[in-house]
Amino acid sequence: MYNVVFRTSLKHSTFNAITWVPFGNVSSFNEQYNERARELHKIVEEDVSNERAAKLCSDAEVALVIVASKLREF
Repeated sequence: MYNVVFRTSLKHSTFNAITWVPFGNVSSFNEQYNERARELHKIVEEDVSNERAAKLCSDAEVALVIVASKLREF
């Protein structure tokens, strides 16, 4: 498994949120991380363990960004 952690980069409801996507291998990732994907998602870290990816995604700062984004929707 080739885990990649991303941060959303365009202004929308989850701007600056961190997520992770498991790819089968680096070749699969390279095929899917095209120009459009680069506009939407910036790489935080590549080829990380599930534990590291979960840690990056559970950062308190990220949770605050998501809450703030949701509050703006009201």
